Amino acid sequence: MGYSFAFLNGQLIIEPLPEAPFVVLHDSFMSEVRATRQEILGVILQIGWVADKTGDVAIVHAVLAARQALLKITEAPAVLAAVKSESYEALRAAVTSEFKGIANAAPEVLRSAFNIKALDCR
Repeated sequence: MGYSFAFLNGQLIIEPLPEAPFVVLHDSFMSEVRATRQEILGVILQIGWVADKTGDVAIVHAVLAARQALLKITEAPAVLAAVKSESYEALRAAVTSEFKGIANAAPEVLRSAFNIKALDCR
């Protein structure tokens, strides 16, 4: 949290800055989520390409399932409920939980793609 400093009648006034409105926090965080999602998709799609070329059908299907789940992460019920509650902490927790759930459902070869520090999804 930051502070504002001002002089009023020769006196230093220090006041905490007001918190950012939820809409500002939401928009910024969701941009971060989308960027993280793109990074993860880039990695798993490369793994899927190699799996396709080597005939590993199970990994190809796992990549497709993870891809679909990632594309719908912003529409997950827990995420939508957090948005409705207008709680930044709840939103962050819901998105992180969704990323972890997708990673945990994926085979080990895909899990390394979810080691994204920005959202602490490990």
